[in-house]
Amino acid sequence: MTDGKAAEIVRIVRRLRPGTVVTYGDISLEIYGHTGAGQAVGQVIRAETRNAERDGTPESFQWWRVVRKGLRPHEGAGEWLMKEGVTFRRGVTVHPRHHAPEQVGENERRERCHYP
Repeated sequence: MTDGKAAEIVRIVRRLRPGTVVTYGDISLEIYGHTGAGQAVGQVIRAETRNAERDGTPESFQWWRVVRKGLRPHEGAGEWLMKEGVTFRRGVTVHPRHHAPEQVGENERRERCHYP
């Protein structure tokens, strides 16, 4: 992965509004044009999360807004998401501001989908 793609992944996560969730596949589709690079997206998010924790500002990188396929949050993400108004049913996020992959692309869609 290029540094440019990693920076773009970080930019997308940083610009997610509170209460918004996306999947690794959603970000993969935005960056790579397909949903198959979710693991690469996850590696970048893990590295950036470690950097924020090391800097003593773990809340400065909102990793909890990126959930697994099926809208299942990672351990520790639920508390952060509930503070932002995300609700759960049987361990799955239930919220109107999840963005399907087809909503992630074009600039005019970004505005409608809470992407800056």
